[in-house]
Amino acid sequence: MSEPYGLALVSCVRHQKGYAPLFAAHPAVRIVVVTDEPDIPEGMHAVNQGFADHYGVPYERDVSRALDRPDVAMVSVCSEPTRHARLAMAAARAGKHIWVDKPMAVSLAEADQVVAAVEAAGVQLSYVHRLHAPAVRQARRRIADGDLGRLESLHLVFVSTGSVVSGAVEDYQLVVDKRLSGGGELMNFFGYPVDAARYLSGLEITHVYASAGAYFFEPHREWGVEDFAVCILTLEGGVTATVVVGRSPAPNHPAGGDMTLRLHGTTGSLIVDENRPRVEIRAMPPAPPSRSTSSFANSMLMPLVEEFVASVREAGPPSRSMHDALAIVAVIEAAYRSVASGQVEAVASR
Repeated sequence: MSEPYGLALVSCVRHQKGYAPLFAAHPAVRIVVVTDEPDIPEGMHAVNQGFADHYGVPYERDVSRALDRPDVAMVSVCSEPTRHARLAMAAARAGKHIWVDKPMAVSLAEADQVVAAVEAAGVQLSYVHRLHAPAVRQARRRIADGDLGRLESLHLVFVSTGSVVSGAVEDYQLVVDKRLSGGGELMNFFGYPVDAARYLSGLEITHVYASAGAYFFEPHREWGVEDFAVCILTLEGGVTATVVVGRSPAPNHPAGGDMTLRLHGTTGSLIVDENRPRVEIRAMPPAPPSRSTSSFANSMLMPLVEEFVASVREAGPPSRSMHDALAIVAVIEAAYRSVASGQVEAVASR
């Protein structure tokens, strides 16, 4: 077997605690350094130092120096969202392959810059998504096989439960302070259902209408960002989608939230519930539901890590590329324009 790919953990202040153990467990990856920008708050440095201590590697407070290391082949970027694009571009310019937390960028202009930097460097970029869920993959196969006939509408829910101040996130200001997060729960979660809609339908989203507000949580009201939103999407060919997205106050929810997909076609309907991993087809002739009992990490994240490593090894893009990540950012940006204008907004095309 060839030498493992050296991985730099580039900032650990958001979801790195979910990703780093999976990279550490991969036989083709070796974590070699933790790094971040020098002028971040000391609390962030402390988090990064904790990761470095845990994995027994140095903590380098100079990203450029860390990225210059010859033993670094790839990076995992898990800063607050407003630094995702800058750190990803720095990695690309250093010739490193990039795993970046969601969203890839907090504006379409930033996303364009990331794509240009990655293309110029000839490296691979993978962003975090949930599309490796077995039920979602099977749903796509059933749709492609024509089990629903012609797809007409999608109804998607992604609602996380529990307050941001109850330990649900590493630091609630990373979600509600726009200087760090880039927005509220639309920025945080909307990318998941947008990605699912594009993946399952094979269609681009052309227009968005969104209504959002701070309905449940004081931190969101205090910082002036939304905790809940309802969106109506128009896809190519006149297909429509509704999306309910955000955070709701149900701290005792047994599964941590409601993540469901309902798709309707001319000859049948399909239901996916991420918390009860199964696909149900309501069509003629009736089909038995399929089930999967894998955990989130095993069924979604580990395949994503394996795909990223394979893309580096084989010099080919992952199944969801930076162009998909850019398309998500374009839809999120249109949604925020719609919230501000109260009108349907067109999604910028690339």
